[in-house]
Amino acid sequence: MNWEEQLRVRAEELPAPPSALTAAGLVRAGRRARQRRTVRAAALVGVLAAVPSLLFGPGLPRSAPPAASPSSSAAPSCTVTPLPAPDGLTNVVPQAVDPEGRYVAGNHITGDETGVMPDSAPVLWTDGVPAVLPTYGRATWLTGVNAAGTAVGVAGDQTWTTVLRYDGGVPTVLAVPDGTWTFQPMPRINARGDIVATAEQGTLLWKAGAVTPVRLPMPDRFSMHAFTDDGTVFGIVYAADLSTADALSWSAADGVRTVVAPDGQAVESLFAARGDWVAGRLSPSGIGALWNRRTGEVSDLALPFPANAVNGRGWVISQNVVSRDGVVEELPYRDLWTGTPTDVSDNGLIVGYTHYYLGVPDKKEPIAWACAG
Repeated sequence: MNWEEQLRVRAEELPAPPSALTAAGLVRAGRRARQRRTVRAAALVGVLAAVPSLLFGPGLPRSAPPAASPSSSAAPSCTVTPLPAPDGLTNVVPQAVDPEGRYVAGNHITGDETGVMPDSAPVLWTDGVPAVLPTYGRATWLTGVNAAGTAVGVAGDQTWTTVLRYDGGVPTVLAVPDGTWTFQPMPRINARGDIVATAEQGTLLWKAGAVTPVRLPMPDRFSMHAFTDDGTVFGIVYAADLSTADALSWSAADGVRTVVAPDGQAVESLFAARGDWVAGRLSPSGIGALWNRRTGEVSDLALPFPANAVNGRGWVISQNVVSRDGVVEELPYRDLWTGTPTDVSDNGLIVGYTHYYLGVPDKKEPIAWACAG
């Protein structure tokens, strides 16, 4: 697991029951889990359905098109689709796709990736055509893009000290309060163009087009993991020794709220959110859970790995697989290669990378999957 993946799954360091599932058995496990899910989720839904507004605040505006329900029984059928690297470049990793599937943000790793931050340059695909964007400092790392093609990332020399917004491929340095700021490499951007980033010193919000931020009222050791189009921030606040964690949300309308878990459970981690959906994990059960913010319903994801992303239809991607309604489908890739999906659009385009797992050095290639359903 490389440095960036370690940061994405910090919450996985917390105790959780081990899983005996393997990648080869995920499809069978998903089918069995659909049966277990009905019983297991029923107990959770009884608690959650009564308090959806306490969990995650208001859902999407009622005028928005309704999201597809995760109760559909048909699993998506996914096929590999081209996602070329820029000419002459290797070790290119897609990181995010916009909800409409037109723009893909990623990075060209140009140096040793085992350290805290590798030498890297940003890459943006538009309709499948890649372009290398200007760098800022030794390393620049893109982490998000919206349907307008506005991308966000971090940059620095020794640590991630700068947050960048790219408009039309041109970077703008976003201002920070006085002092030295050290950011986590996971700033997020929503449809409006608002940007949120977490640093050791706090969590900052830049409204669309703004350069000056607002500091959000989050507690110390808060780590932001997701940011939705309605302006809700989701994340985890860790104990000083990382032994426990509490899940929090924030919005301008509701302020800071604790994400409530069913009786006997705690929200161990939150991984991703989009639209009505939030993906995370409960403790001590170890259940990978998908919440519907609008109804309060919770579903068992039947995944032995952390979720990497969720789309507006409730599809969740994880290591090698996509999950919908508890049915897990392994993503296709070449023999002796493995695939890691990193994000999924609302129209079913999954982006990620493949690598030859017996290869030395372990070079990565960009890949995309088109999923019907």
